[in-house]
Amino acid sequence: FPIAPGSEIAQLLEPIDETEVEDSLPQEYTELIEDTFDERLRVELEGAIESGYELSVAIIEIPSVGSDPHSVDSTVVQNLFNKLGVVSLFYLTETRRVSAILPFHGFEQSRRYFAALLESLRKNHPQTAVKIGFTSLHGRILESEAILREASIAIDLATERSGYNLIGYDSNLETDEEQEQ
Repeated sequence: FPIAPGSEIAQLLEPIDETEVEDSLPQEYTELIEDTFDERLRVELEGAIESGYELSVAIIEIPSVGSDPHSVDSTVVQNLFNKLGVVSLFYLTETRRVSAILPFHGFEQSRRYFAALLESLRKNHPQTAVKIGFTSLHGRILESEAILREASIAIDLATERSGYNLIGYDSNLETDEEQEQ
């Protein structure tokens, strides 16, 4: 069908004038952060404290395979990463250790999540033994070093045990013990 010049259809097909579009958010709404575990933890922790939501931090140890201490079972790692990616921001922070930040997850919610995660891994990979240590804000105001120290204590305890293991650093118990003294 021929299109008559000057017709409505011809006008619709004409190029439109270029308009200026700001393709980014105003500076007040954006913040670039360095994509490292320490920086992400600092930013997420700051946001959780300012906004009053829960946050958990976990350290996950993946066992080595064979005599090489750096060798891990890639299918275990892939399954772990697939499941962690749904609810957390995670980083490889040491050889065979993954650190995860779970925004909006309190202690009990994290405990249930990690227990289900370990059970799934155990069913699919019974010959290995992933270990998880975690902690949560519990409404406290903490620096990133303090919450990492708690998660480190938990993973250290978990690695002392055999098999799949989950240890949570429960700061409520610490507070209860201090009140009893």
